[in-house]
Amino acid sequence: MNYVKVILATLAVAACMLYLGWIFVYTSGRENEVCDRLEIRITDAHQVNFVDSTFLLNEVKAKGLYPVGKKFADIDLNALETTISHCPMVLKALCYRTPAGEIKIEVKQRRPMYRVIPANGTGSYFVDENHEAFPTNSNSPVEVPLLSGYLTKDVAADSLFNLMTFIKNDKFWREQATQVYVDEKQQIIIVPRVGEHIILLGNTDNFKAKLERVETFYHKVLNEVGWNLYDKIDVRYENQIICTPIQQQ
Repeated sequence: MNYVKVILATLAVAACMLYLGWIFVYTSGRENEVCDRLEIRITDAHQVNFVDSTFLLNEVKAKGLYPVGKKFADIDLNALETTISHCPMVLKALCYRTPAGEIKIEVKQRRPMYRVIPANGTGSYFVDENHEAFPTNSNSPVEVPLLSGYLTKDVAADSLFNLMTFIKNDKFWREQATQVYVDEKQQIIIVPRVGEHIILLGNTDNFKAKLERVETFYHKVLNEVGWNLYDKIDVRYENQIICTPIQQQ
C-alpha cells in the first residue's frame, strides 16, 4: 500500500473541507449583498471547444437567471448549475459563490470517442465515454473514428461502443481504419486507409482476435506481395482469413 499517496489524498480532502467551511462562514449572513460578477470557465477548453462561455451566458440570460445586480438571497445557484448542465455538449457543471462577491461556474465538456453518421440522414453526432450521444460542432474539428451506415442510436452508442473505442485507442487501427460501416444486413465492414480492399468483420464477436489476424496478415503477407491485390479480406469466420482478389478488367 502506498502510504504517501494515502496521506496526500487525505490532506487534499481536508484542505478542500476547510476551504468550503471557510467560504460558508465567510458568506453566511451576507445574503443581502449584491452579485457583481459572473464568471463561466470552460476547464478543458485547451482540449476541445464544443461550447464557449458566451453561448452558456446566453443560455443563462434566456432562462432569466443572470445573477449580476441581484442580491445573493434572490439567486438560485442550483438552477444556474442545472441550466448549464443541460446543455448537450456539457458533461458537468459546478456553480458556487466566492467570498469576493462573485459567482463562478466551472464547466467540463463531453469527451467524444467517435462520430456517427446514420444512413437515414438524421444528422451526425458524437458518442462520449459514457455512451451518451451529443451533437457535433463544426467549430471544433476533432480526430475520432467514424461510424456510419444503417444503425440506431442504441446500436451506435452501446452495441458498437467497445469496437469503436478499441479502434480509437489502438495506435495501428486508429491510423488504418478510416471508417466503420454497418450495411443493411447489420454486417460490419471496415474501410482501411491503405489498400484497395475492405475488411469484412461480420459482427463484434471476438473482434479483437479478428483484427489481430488482419494486422498479422498485413505485416507478414501484404507487406511482401503488395497492398492492392485484394478486393475483400474476410475474417468473419473463426481462425480464418479469406481474401478475394481484385477482378482484372
